[in-house]
Amino acid sequence: MTTPHDTFTWIPTYVRVGEPMTLMCLILLLTMTLQSQQHHVARASDTTTFLCFIRPTINNAAIRILRPDPRRKDVKVFSRSETTFWSQKGPSPNAIATLQQQVEERKFDEGGDNEWRRRSILISAVCMNLAASIFPIETAAISGDISVRASSQAPHEHLMKEVCDPNSYSALTYIPPRRENEEQNLKPLPLIFFLHGAGKNELDIWNLANIQGEHAGLIPSLIDNNLAPEELVKNFAVVCPYSLGKASFYEEPRSKILQFLNWVCSEEGRQAGCPVVDLKNIFLFGFSDGATLGVELLTTKRFRAGVVAAYGFTGTLPVLALDRLRGIPLWAFHSADDVIFNVRCSDNLVRSLRNVNDDSSIIRYSRFDSDQEGFTGSVRGHSTGITASKLPDLYMWMLSLIK
Repeated sequence: MTTPHDTFTWIPTYVRVGEPMTLMCLILLLTMTLQSQQHHVARASDTTTFLCFIRPTINNAAIRILRPDPRRKDVKVFSRSETTFWSQKGPSPNAIATLQQQVEERKFDEGGDNEWRRRSILISAVCMNLAASIFPIETAAISGDISVRASSQAPHEHLMKEVCDPNSYSALTYIPPRRENEEQNLKPLPLIFFLHGAGKNELDIWNLANIQGEHAGLIPSLIDNNLAPEELVKNFAVVCPYSLGKASFYEEPRSKILQFLNWVCSEEGRQAGCPVVDLKNIFLFGFSDGATLGVELLTTKRFRAGVVAAYGFTGTLPVLALDRLRGIPLWAFHSADDVIFNVRCSDNLVRSLRNVNDDSSIIRYSRFDSDQEGFTGSVRGHSTGITASKLPDLYMWMLSLIK
């Protein structure tokens, strides 16, 4: 929804000296925004292309008549990054993002989206809010192939649950749906203990489950948004601790992390909402920093097997560590174009583990030539945690190892 905060944020970005029309539009837009806040009415800026649904001619007229001369070079065009930022601000796009989306999808004028100047977009945004003031709506509007949720839509129902050990960490937990057989409901479950990678981690614990957040695509967000493979959600309990206020768990005492795991498996943890855990079948899944830490934790022999995606230790594991890791099945994932943790880290780990195991087949390695999720730039290749999280074969492999 368009908020006063949004509108105040636009002012220093879009107002320029000599553009009083732009400032006037923004003031009008802010006034209508405050009014919609008071009346709690779903406005056009809260859905998508409301004018195309009710008054398409008004929208097109605003675009064609009020657009400034395209020959002017001093009026900045919307950049791709600005478009992405505004269109991702919330579950429903605001007025400016809506107009820019129309630019991309409809290509109204012969000049393409380069003809769309910031002033015409703002004027059109004001027209959208004015129309919505005249025609308030309370249901979703559909324009073209775009489906939009109304402001009255029910909030997202979480499939995971928050638990907290007062002496260590908070976590999100998942327990498979109850079965008809009551005895099966009381049966201990195999557990996936998931360690996330580095991030800002400044938001609350539901940051882990946010499908558009910094840990998007990993196990917690897949489960909570009903996107996880059936092989995972039907067979495993999951516990995902969260390093609130810290980049990751890598700098945390290993004893504290193990203390948290002990709490999860205790009666106190069960009363707090943790699953009944099969202590012989606890699987560790770590991504990035979580993978590097995860290999250390595997040396405690608390885990049935390990999954490490984008492992980051650059050295060679000491002999004692390799001896403790002998016999523990492990599946490593890494991409050769990883720009954060070089693929040689996983190459060395896999080679060392295969050398100390009589049965080298217990060490699996998915080594990709390029990023499987299409990541580019400063995170290119560093997405194997996502690739592994959504792989059904991974969970079938775990099930085959259950004792």
